[in-house]
Amino acid sequence: IELFSVAPDDDLAPVLAVAREADLIVDALFGTGLGRPLEGTFAELVMALNDLPPQRLAVDLPSGLNGTRTDVFGPCCDADLTVTFAALKRATVLPPAADRVGEVRVTNLGIPPHLLEEVEEEEGRLFLLTATELAAELPERAPAAHKGDFGHGVILAGSPGKAGAAVLAARGAVRGGAGLVTAAVPAPLLATVDGASLESMSLPLPATDEGTLAEAAVDELLAFLDDKSALALGPGLGQAEATVAAIRRLVREAPVPLVLDADGVNAFAGRAGELTERSAPTVITPHPGEMGRLLGIAGSEVQADRPAAARRAARETGALVVLKGYQTLVATPEGDVHLCPTGNPGMATGGSGDVLAGLLLALVGRMEPLPAICLGVVLHGLAGDLAVEIYGEDSLAASDLLETLPDAFEVLRMSDRPGID
Repeated sequence: IELFSVAPDDDLAPVLAVAREADLIVDALFGTGLGRPLEGTFAELVMALNDLPPQRLAVDLPSGLNGTRTDVFGPCCDADLTVTFAALKRATVLPPAADRVGEVRVTNLGIPPHLLEEVEEEEGRLFLLTATELAAELPERAPAAHKGDFGHGVILAGSPGKAGAAVLAARGAVRGGAGLVTAAVPAPLLATVDGASLESMSLPLPATDEGTLAEAAVDELLAFLDDKSALALGPGLGQAEATVAAIRRLVREAPVPLVLDADGVNAFAGRAGELTERSAPTVITPHPGEMGRLLGIAGSEVQADRPAAARRAARETGALVVLKGYQTLVATPEGDVHLCPTGNPGMATGGSGDVLAGLLLALVGRMEPLPAICLGVVLHGLAGDLAVEIYGEDSLAASDLLETLPDAFEVLRMSDRPGID
């Protein structure tokens, strides 16, 4: 290898001419702790290399990025492959920095594994959910098992014009493995939901004159929950005054594990602290807009630092938080955040979140909450990845996830799908 030494004021043209004819450019200029934007010759060199034909391999991290930051704060190398050492970094996983690293491979640098496990960070740890770990969490079904062994989940959902939310959630719970599922809906929706979700049962509840959930439904539903395994609450319920009052009381008094979704989360806009009053495990599943309303901030602020928003919501509510969207996050009140690597833009369609609520209900009803939620978000995204191979991103519908969810379970059990780990 012929060596070229470049001083700060040297002309870069001779080096770039050689690089243009190379088979591979290896970027090893700066490491993971860069604290300021590249300037001068370094900035000029990195930007020029980005425009050359050969592929670029970055050592540990593309020059110009910082391993603990997720922003692109100056000129940086656009790598086709990054070989990073010991463990993934925030910049290799979270966008927009992660958009500049290309394919990522982790290789050993000789750091003892136990030292990585013992790392403590002030704001909490960040984990990437992997197939191998989650496959071990999948509950087995004993040969002599019966439907009572797999929980009885209850879904409170639907309002006029949004009966489909209840249907999708109920069917998501059935596909998620619940032994029994009951869709509790305002009485006017009963026939629609009964006809569209054959495997679930239904419970008609008192409704207002407009057909939305009435406050009188609370006592009836609380009595029904007496021997049930979990409750999912919120899809398509609407935000009528009586409905919101019913939601808040149910959340306070429901004695079973709770998955709070959509309008269930909206009922606590600016009132996140009230969720700490619950005695049973709680999971909330907001999208960025719902998260913003819950915390009293703009949705754009949530998106600007998704891990921080998820941690804050978990801390203020005492709940497990599923922040939906690209790279869905699961945050714990202790500050840990688990990142889901599955899913695709085709899933950005009405009803996808309803399927997820039902799936999480089924898993929470028969597993410990944290592994259940982590398993659920990965299965949901994986079902979307399988569905997009059939229908494409533009035509993907929420009901397609119900058809591919069984395959997602099997793929995860095999733990050999490329791209999950």
